[in-house]
Amino acid sequence: MMSGPIVTAIVQREGFGSVPMAMLRAYVIYAAAGAVMTWVVLQANGGASYWDRVGVATAMGLAAGLICRLPDWNWHGYSSGYTAVNVIDHTVGAFLVGLALAALA
Repeated sequence: MMSGPIVTAIVQREGFGSVPMAMLRAYVIYAAAGAVMTWVVLQANGGASYWDRVGVATAMGLAAGLICRLPDWNWHGYSSGYTAVNVIDHTVGAFLVGLALAALA
């Protein structure tokens, strides 16, 4: 398709459902991701400095941003600006988590 509108849509016949339930699911998802990040940072604890451990967490966030958002840009035509902001969001979020995790590791 060379021209014309492109629409990406998710249709849920029953509606969105419960916002509190969606927030609970989001919490569980982020807690699981945090547990994986904690495990990886703890693996890097063998002589790694505080900033090395922060770097490991940040790299995981960057990788997640690239894996999750670049396909949206590539296949669905999301704008470059939108894609960049989302990759940066993943990376900065992981950096902030890494600051705390590295202090605990």
